[in-house]
Amino acid sequence: MIKFDDKIPIHSIVRKPCPHCYHLCPSKAKNCPKCGEPLVPLENTASKEKNVELIEERSNEKVYIKLLEQKIGRRIPQVKNIKRGSLGFVMDGKSILGLSLYNCRLESIPQEIFNLEAIKTLYLRRNCIKILPSMIGFLNNIEELILSINEIETVPQSIGLLNELKVLMLDSNKIRSLPETICSLKKLEKLHLANNQLRELPTNLIDLPSLETLDVRGNLLLKIPTLLKKSNKHHKKVIKQSSLDEYL
Repeated sequence: MIKFDDKIPIHSIVRKPCPHCYHLCPSKAKNCPKCGEPLVPLENTASKEKNVELIEERSNEKVYIKLLEQKIGRRIPQVKNIKRGSLGFVMDGKSILGLSLYNCRLESIPQEIFNLEAIKTLYLRRNCIKILPSMIGFLNNIEELILSINEIETVPQSIGLLNELKVLMLDSNKIRSLPETICSLKKLEKLHLANNQLRELPTNLIDLPSLETLDVRGNLLLKIPTLLKKSNKHHKKVIKQSSLDEYL
């Protein structure tokens, strides 16, 4: 049973991104240990109703599922495998490895998700999410991030911190541009950007060494021809397996 306490906030942030170099810094640091620039202090916005008993570093993360259930008003079942069009979570020991909140009318990504340190698969498909926050960079073990069919307009620079990311689906949103930091995702294999409002792509996007699929159908792209001047074997493979060939 969850016991509430007025001293320990549930949303205890352990790291915060530097606004200058996007390095993940200790929550109490005043200056970034990497670039030395000053950091914005964190504010404690947790209320007494959302505080819980002291949770040790290796405590059971299932407590966050209980809080998410309260937030969406639905039960989230534990499952063996995550499916895109379903509701559920996958657990290994005390850690949440996968979570799907399908069609839950979420307007933002719940803060509880950023406390799931071991999560590898996150499906937030068919919601009403408008903002993809910089805190997305906290999910440094994430391998699959599915945000299809939302209302996202911008992608933060901190997306480039997701070094383990293999699948990123941002199709059917309202995205107008992508940050150059997305070109830092060396393990990215699939990038779905169809049905957005993109007018151009980052210059080096097609150079990502692991990229196999790049879907950009249904956008307003103007600078694809420059991108397609690259012609090595890897580029041709990406172009053939994506929708880029329609611009040739």
